[in-house]
Amino acid sequence: ASMLHMGTLVNPFKDMSVVDYGDAPVDPWSTHRTNEAVRAMVREIASVERKDGSQVIPFVIGGDHSLSYPTIAAAADVYGKGNVGVIHFDAHYDGTLLLGHLAGHGAWVKQLIVEGHVPGKNYIQVGLRGYYPDKESFEWMQEEGFRYHTMAEIDDRGWPVVMEEIIKEAQEGPEYLYISFDIDVLDPAYMPGTGTPEPGGLTTREAFPIMRRLCAETNVIGVDM
Repeated sequence: ASMLHMGTLVNPFKDMSVVDYGDAPVDPWSTHRTNEAVRAMVREIASVERKDGSQVIPFVIGGDHSLSYPTIAAAADVYGKGNVGVIHFDAHYDGTLLLGHLAGHGAWVKQLIVEGHVPGKNYIQVGLRGYYPDKESFEWMQEEGFRYHTMAEIDDRGWPVVMEEIIKEAQEGPEYLYISFDIDVLDPAYMPGTGTPEPGGLTTREAFPIMRRLCAETNVIGVDM
């Protein structure tokens, strides 16, 4: 039986229509072929218009972070290139080539920007820390107009102040917002199962409120985790 969430007084399975759309096709030998199939499936879901005129919001769970390229590209297919802003929670910026490849769990952001799906000025990253991005990567992000908030900044200025700034930035972008949430943005104490742990991350007490506020105060049209 579904239950009411105490903090929000929302029962998701009674107050919303939640549908398991099934698994996307995956080719274990080809990230590129998998990306094409995932993009087509998410585009199909996001294109559905309900009888009351509202859109269906795809919520993608599972796989590695390379899947954010096809899911965000699919959102841009539906809502138009440049019309979707992205807020990307991650310990790493995921924009550098991996062994010469743009398609990978740590190298998908650059493809989105280069192909024009999301302008750099509408790309916001939260929780960066550790060894990556490096100096050259930060310079590329700055050239593209990225807005980003490292854990060093959060530690220095405090989470409440930075959170308000992030929400304001998200509201200043396009009409539509996509949230990509890499679980390694959380400190490994809270998310020990991540394959790329970096100490000094967000706590669940910090992550839950900003996710709720983004969904309440912006027009979220897609989420992946």
